[in-house]
Amino acid sequence: MPVWREADEADREFFQQLDAWLCGWLHATEGLDVGQLLALVDMQSRAREQAYRSAWPQARCLVVEQEEAGTPQPVGRIWYCHTANALHLIDISLLPKHQRRGLGGACMEQLIGEAAAAGLAVTLHVAEDNPAHRLYSRLGFRCVEHKPPYLQLRLDTSPMLERTGAESRVPGAPALHSKE
Repeated sequence: MPVWREADEADREFFQQLDAWLCGWLHATEGLDVGQLLALVDMQSRAREQAYRSAWPQARCLVVEQEEAGTPQPVGRIWYCHTANALHLIDISLLPKHQRRGLGGACMEQLIGEAAAAGLAVTLHVAEDNPAHRLYSRLGFRCVEHKPPYLQLRLDTSPMLERTGAESRVPGAPALHSKE
């Protein structure tokens, strides 16, 4: 079961590692100076954070942690914000070794539960070729706009509230766990 906590400056090194893996640079950088590579990853990581904070000032950045050998380890990151009528997922990223193991689905179910409890839909954008698109479809997201190469997806959580008697979570989904 994933646990979330608010990100802080101490997480910057983990975010750089995550961004480097996600960009495929750790496998495609043969012959490059490691110092230059790390500086580039740091610059792009900071630019991403600045762009997210500029576009969504109220956004939360959370570190996804999972127990490994009895100790919580950072395995991913989630950016999201509440808008007037939706919980908007800005970014969800997991280290490759934690992908396709149900962790992304568990994180999504937690976000959906939070949105349902607040009476909000869930919205997100995803690239057409992103494998996560299949997960979003299984969870019930529907395309509301297509601007190649991205899809805007939406999940209406009100039917979930009706089925659960306004419980604070989706049926079968874990309660939102966070360490604060």
